[in-house]
Amino acid sequence: MRITYENYKNLSLIYVYLREFDGLKVDTITCADTYLLFDRYDNWIGFEVFDRLPDGSKIELPVLPYTYFPKGKEIVKMSKNRILVLFDSNSIVFRRIYTDCNIDYNRNGLQGFEFILTDIEGDFDNKTYIFKE
Repeated sequence: MRITYENYKNLSLIYVYLREFDGLKVDTITCADTYLLFDRYDNWIGFEVFDRLPDGSKIELPVLPYTYFPKGKEIVKMSKNRILVLFDSNSIVFRRIYTDCNIDYNRNGLQGFEFILTDIEGDFDNKTYIFKE
């Protein structure tokens, strides 16, 4: 897993890579229903993506073509209707904030998640140092 994070005045751009780019064209599912997960200290600890769009229509979530093996304490759980990513498997979710995300994938499976966040409070930089490029 690798996370890139850019913070601007009223905008944060976050990309969570589950695997490195393989050189193949990437398709994107836009606006998937997502919850950002925070601990009781308002640290960003992960996210949960669901198989639906804001209008209620269902989508098919892409999956990794292999079992995800953590490089650290992170956990990635996938099912046909939900993907859960926690940066530390010992984290306890205290607060959830609804947003949407873009999901990138290609014929080799899930690539990663893009979050374009406006006016959401929380410490997003707290975990990204662990997974930086």
